Amino acid sequence: MSSEWAVHGSRPVYTSPWVRLDLVDVEPLGRDRYEHHLVRFAPVAAVVVINDRDEVLMMWRHRFATGTWSWEIPSGIVEDGESPEAAAVREVFEETGWQVDEVEALAYIQPIGGMSDAEHHVFLACGAIYVAPPVDAHEADRLTDPMRPVKPTLCRVGRLLCCPSVPVGPGAGGECAIGVRCIASRGRTSSESLTW
Repeated sequence: MSSEWAVHGSRPVYTSPWVRLDLVDVEPLGRDRYEHHLVRFAPVAAVVVINDRDEVLMMWRHRFATGTWSWEIPSGIVEDGESPEAAAVREVFEETGWQVDEVEALAYIQPIGGMSDAEHHVFLACGAIYVAPPVDAHEADRLTDPMRPVKPTLCRVGRLLCCPSVPVGPGAGGECAIGVRCIASRGRTSSESLTW
């Protein structure tokens, strides 16, 4: 016997280019029908950029929604008509000034599947070239910095991939992603190979 819920219809409550709130008429197995809130987000592409020393390019930024500072990997919305791969390459450049040529799929995540449709396409890029200062300079306070390393130990698998940010604060260990060390970037000022 399947536990799949029956969906009888839905109606939008609020819509914007970034998010839509629907009330969905659902019927869980053996339960009464009711309207369930469903938040639909625009799809996101995120990139773990590593160099030949398995160091990860990260951004230190504040998130007003949670009131926290955290290290994050570059990420952003997939634009209309854009592939997730193209969005991944674009977001790395716009947010960090580093150019990656190729990305490979690492994970597909729906982080809050019980109440939202929030596609996260996570990619891996091995190597990058510094091109220019970030286009979206407002996106981060700074990139990873050798004077402020993120805990230089092997990181727990999945911590970063479930949510592309790493809380850093009282009691936070700075642990991040996929079995690689997260040490800092030495900000570049001219075109050169990725060696942060």
